[in-house]
Amino acid sequence: MPKAVDEAGPKSSESIVFLEQFMSDAVEILHDGFEEDGEGLNIEWQKQTAVDDHLLSTTFSAPHAGERVLRVYVHKDDPYVANGPRSEYSSPQNIGYFSEGDEVWLALSVYFPNDYIDDSEYEIIWQLHGDHNSPGVPFLVRSVGDKLEIMGQGIDNITIPKTKGQWMNIAVHHLFSSSNSGITEAFVNTELVTSGTNISNMRPDQNIYWKFGMYKSGWKNGNDVNPNVVERTLYFDDVYMGLSLVN
Repeated sequence: MPKAVDEAGPKSSESIVFLEQFMSDAVEILHDGFEEDGEGLNIEWQKQTAVDDHLLSTTFSAPHAGERVLRVYVHKDDPYVANGPRSEYSSPQNIGYFSEGDEVWLALSVYFPNDYIDDSEYEIIWQLHGDHNSPGVPFLVRSVGDKLEIMGQGIDNITIPKTKGQWMNIAVHHLFSSSNSGITEAFVNTELVTSGTNISNMRPDQNIYWKFGMYKSGWKNGNDVNPNVVERTLYFDDVYMGLSLVN
């Protein structure tokens, strides 16, 4: 069961308005608007990046809920991290893992710049990942061409348009189960886009953590042949985690 950080930080005026329609049964345990020098307020994200400033709190021409956002950058020639080309944040160690029976709400806002070059080779921006004792990816969001794909165990995998030049809000509600009693609901800009109930959405005895940022496996595997795609820059804000009040 995840644990609360010491301080989750105050909510800004726009922070999770898009979540309120379905989060009345949750309590906030983490909320990072990246206003504190890239690390958030007492939130010790685990970094997976070749260069520290590839994950950087910065001011931005399209402000969101505060003055700063998280810039995520990765280059094709970066040294591999965790056996691949990536710049990602993972759940803080003091939060812990999700496991059987945990009910959680996860959300963030992501911004694809107008000059973001669409690529047919997928790029993962959000994933739930098993630890080294229980590998596997039971849920992910990835960019493919001009679309976003939302994929997970027990739900219909769907494709939605990828919006550039404005913030996209993504939120997911999970009740984790390996025995057909789970729930997964995925929302984009308040719209429920895919869901499943009475499902198995994890492996038995799996310990799961959350990652977001950019992982582009095509650069590792040699599948990406687009010569115009040699670097990626994305922006994130208002990363949120909540736990069920019932559990």
